[in-house]
Amino acid sequence: MHIPPLPVSSLPQFLHFHTITLNGVTPVHLGGSPIDLGVALTFTSPHDPSKPLLRVSPTLVLSHATIEATSKSDRHLHDVLSAVGALAHNPRIAAMLFLLLRMSTAAGLVAGERDAWCE
Repeated sequence: MHIPPLPVSSLPQFLHFHTITLNGVTPVHLGGSPIDLGVALTFTSPHDPSKPLLRVSPTLVLSHATIEATSKSDRHLHDVLSAVGALAHNPRIAAMLFLLLRMSTAAGLVAGERDAWCE
């Protein structure tokens, strides 16, 4: 399954639409060959010390509570978590299943719900 990555140039729009604020950090593409190392956040000066370096929307925090809340509106995720039974109570298993379902949706293999995790 190959999912084409978003270019780093689209990161400012992603940050804007998902209410992520950066204070004193800048995204930098690390590159690398033969394996691309991806994007890193590097500390830059100046920054406002009274504000956090990074503020992320609660909907983008991958937690067991977020997965349970999402499964109430996402039928596919609900079906997957129901199928594994008691294993879904393990936060790591639930997170792996959530991410696997989102990757499958991004690749077009499953007609699941699209959200920021599909990007």
